[in-house]
Amino acid sequence: MRRLLPVVLVGIALVVPSSSPAAEGPDLGAGGHVVYVRDLGTGQGCGIDRLLVARLRADARLVRIGRVLAAPGCASRATALRVFGRVTVSSSLAQASGLERAVRMPPRRGTNTVVVGPARALVQARGLQLARGEAWVLRESDALIRLRPGGWGAFVATRSQARFREWTVASTSQVHPHDIWPARDGSVWYTAQFRGAAGRLDLATGAYHEIPLGPGSSPHGVIADTAGNAWITDQGLDAIVRVDRTTEAVSVYPVPIPDSNPNTAVFDQRGVLWFTGARGSYGRVDPATGRVDAWPAARGGGIGTSSGPYGITVTPDGVVWFVSLRGGYLGRVDPTTGALTVIDPPTRNAGTRRVWSDSRGRLWVTESFASKLAMYDPSSRRWREWLMPGVGTGDLTGHPYAVCVDARDDVWLTDFSTNTLQRFDPGTERFRAYRIPTADSLVRQIVVVDGVVWGAESATEKLVAFDAGG
Repeated sequence: MRRLLPVVLVGIALVVPSSSPAAEGPDLGAGGHVVYVRDLGTGQGCGIDRLLVARLRADARLVRIGRVLAAPGCASRATALRVFGRVTVSSSLAQASGLERAVRMPPRRGTNTVVVGPARALVQARGLQLARGEAWVLRESDALIRLRPGGWGAFVATRSQARFREWTVASTSQVHPHDIWPARDGSVWYTAQFRGAAGRLDLATGAYHEIPLGPGSSPHGVIADTAGNAWITDQGLDAIVRVDRTTEAVSVYPVPIPDSNPNTAVFDQRGVLWFTGARGSYGRVDPATGRVDAWPAARGGGIGTSSGPYGITVTPDGVVWFVSLRGGYLGRVDPTTGALTVIDPPTRNAGTRRVWSDSRGRLWVTESFASKLAMYDPSSRRWREWLMPGVGTGDLTGHPYAVCVDARDDVWLTDFSTNTLQRFDPGTERFRAYRIPTADSLVRQIVVVDGVVWGAESATEKLVAFDAGG
């Protein structure tokens, strides 16, 4: 039996309800489609609609694009170049027979082929009308779905749902799981922020339980040491808290700067725990001695959107780095003296929230207020920034939050505005989205361990894992 290859054609029509995201539609993120784009010509010479260019560019960032073909004509050629950045012109695409041949042409593995042309070819071939910027997904013998500009994202992660797994960690009362960290013993630590407890999930059984951290506790971040013990930044206790993996005994290490609001922590190569204080500080705990040091941070801090030092990471050379949400900067900390050097990104007041180092020592940063992913390379002292998919289309605002980097140096982040887990390939500079199964999940922190991305769904009382192997 001959394989039927789906095709996507672009114009302005059926709006897919956000409540039913492509559960029965094609998965554009997986590739294997041909995308027919009606040119964006305005009818005035070679002019094209700039607003639709922006929308289709945002769509294109969500998927992998292989071949880009265009019918003859300056509007088709200009559309291909402006939206997709490259083009091969084919005169046959101006006719129905040429379009049908393109439908049967297998795309390169894992990519989508784009065909840009006038509306008349599709009318002649299938009797389908298209407005500028609209999209149709076709097979050889039928039509699958029509998309509006800016609407491709709903069809990016259809088949990825099976790669997610979720665990509910609340029965009756609100837990608000904030951060998560899988341990090597098969358990998963998480912070039950509204319960003043550390949570622990047993992956073998699915059972979970809570360990109270003390009166007034409000845990935020969590990380496990090499032995599997949990270390927690507790904003209510104004302390770093250790939970023993075997006895679950709780040890408290008060931060010497009052009202520091500990936020996130990381271990350096020596086993020293470094942490941020959202009200305007950073510090370290030596687990061997129990000594805690802390320093005031530049530009202060606060709570909520006024939080100061937030995410923190360590580069392979042992240097500690953190970002300040309110301060809008990346900070370099001398691991010996604790001295701070402030490095500002190109975008002012970007809301630098989370940071993670890759294997080369480059720092990847989510800029929540600017809707951007940023990268700082200490070796060249240069920044790069990328807008989140959909930003600028008038449909999405983009709210990147958590970030981490896997063993292949692919960058993973969460986007609150689209309820997606995003994968960014630094080589191709393209995003790929995976829609989180539960709506409005608000995943605030992620980490990749052995090819699995782990996150805590703070708004839905769940933990989530995604198989990142594909």
